[in-house]
Amino acid sequence: MCCVCVCVCVCVFVFFTGGQTKPSSIFAVSSCGASSDGFQTLGCVTSGFSPAESLTFSWTGDVTGKVDYPAMKSSDAYTAVSQVQVKNSDWEAKKSFTCKATNQAGSLESKPIQFLRAEPKPATLLLTTPTNAELETGNATFICVASQFSPNKFKFTWKLGDGVLSGKNRQEIVTEEKSTKTFTAVSILEIAANEWIYSYSPVKCEFEHSGSIESLEAKYEVLAVDEIQVDIIPPSSEDMLVSGAGYLECKATGPKGFNGIRWIRNGQELPSTDEKSDAGTSMSAKTKITYIEWSSGTEYICEVKHSTFVQEVKTYPYQRENGCVLYDELVWNNPKEENDCNMALTFIFLFIFSLFYCIGVTVIKVRCCQNFKNIYLLIN
Repeated sequence: MCCVCVCVCVCVFVFFTGGQTKPSSIFAVSSCGASSDGFQTLGCVTSGFSPAESLTFSWTGDVTGKVDYPAMKSSDAYTAVSQVQVKNSDWEAKKSFTCKATNQAGSLESKPIQFLRAEPKPATLLLTTPTNAELETGNATFICVASQFSPNKFKFTWKLGDGVLSGKNRQEIVTEEKSTKTFTAVSILEIAANEWIYSYSPVKCEFEHSGSIESLEAKYEVLAVDEIQVDIIPPSSEDMLVSGAGYLECKATGPKGFNGIRWIRNGQELPSTDEKSDAGTSMSAKTKITYIEWSSGTEYICEVKHSTFVQEVKTYPYQRENGCVLYDELVWNNPKEENDCNMALTFIFLFIFSLFYCIGVTVIKVRCCQNFKNIYLLIN
């Protein structure tokens, strides 16, 4: 009786399953990103069933474009894949989807697959500005770097003040850091140096990402007046009195960026000897002037060019006040001149003394001679 029962059960099982094995595993997957046609691709993988032709796939949710691929044999069982598409709007709305694999031996359903939006990672922003050396060439290059952000959807915008600078930036460069699954993007802006220097407005880099905007800006800063020093060294009194001419020197010191220096008189440039330090932090110009020009109060102008000047050129006038060269000026300017002055005064004193001495002696002699003549006439 039991044997018959067993036989019946086995027969019934074989009748209904037909020697089939139901799937032993199943899971659903999604593509990494949406396609340009507005759909997201989902896949379902099941394995451990047999025979190959016995399996069917079904999906829950609003899916389209279902494709079932032929099963592949592995050992004594098979593996099969089904693919569908769902709308991006449904996917990003976090609607769930499941797949189910069925044959006569049974069925197996996957866990719901649902869009899980990764938390966006904000970017670290860096803005570099042009060097003075580049500004001297008339160009200005700005580099904006956004690093360690995700996802890879962003927008760079360059502005000068409130105006957008369009068409002046290069194509963005994007790289991915595989280990952290973050991105780095670089945008480069190229404009004329004068656009930045004379606009008195900052250049701004805006980086739009995940609904927020980060920005950095750079404004051209004019150096303070005391950061560039200009000294005018007049000719020495000795050169003017002894040689009748001397050198007038203009010396400028400060940060790099000196582009020229010259002397001007009555609107005309004067011949000069120019020198510039190897480091580019100083410049000087010497021009020769005569005693007549110097003593008459002629005005000379030293013109200095530096890349940090708003108007590029600054002028520094020099003019000696009219008047005689005083002894005190000679004495305090140079100890050697003091000796020369003492010698000159001594010579003048001796000359005047000798002159008066000669005159005095001559008068006495004339008077003596006249007296002797009168005596002689009285005697005779």
